[in-house]
Amino acid sequence: MSASFLSLVEKGGSDISLGRLLAVLRFYDISLADLLPETRSPEPNVVRASARPRIVFPAEGTEVFLLTPDTKRMFSPTITVYKPHSKPAEYSQHPGQEFFLVLRGRLRFTLEGGGPVMLEEGDSVYYECDRKHMVENLSDSAEAAVLFVSCPPTL
Repeated sequence: MSASFLSLVEKGGSDISLGRLLAVLRFYDISLADLLPETRSPEPNVVRASARPRIVFPAEGTEVFLLTPDTKRMFSPTITVYKPHSKPAEYSQHPGQEFFLVLRGRLRFTLEGGGPVMLEEGDSVYYECDRKHMVENLSDSAEAAVLFVSCPPTL
């Protein structure tokens, strides 16, 4: 990525894909939490549905909702909402493991080395995420939602 592209993103003049954001975070050896304001609360940490930290990737048609106040944890649970026809700009690949459960809708999951798998509400997947992977919503009209658990946190 060029310095001019990063400058555009920084100034709000361009959007960044999730894959590119993860690459920037890995390059600087930081997490998304390092970019967000720090919040401290007494145990237990309660995150109200109406106050979930939200990250939007408009070009990819996804919204990611953190289910913890930050990503400075051993693992990171999130809910990702996929708009109709949403698809990442590129395959994702990062260290660790992920688990996800389809909460609503129907999605296509592709893991490097295997064919695409259609997943429906209630289906779950566990995989090593050092292999390239992608989640897509092929629906013309319905959103889909997924509960993700990443270890270590990827954002």
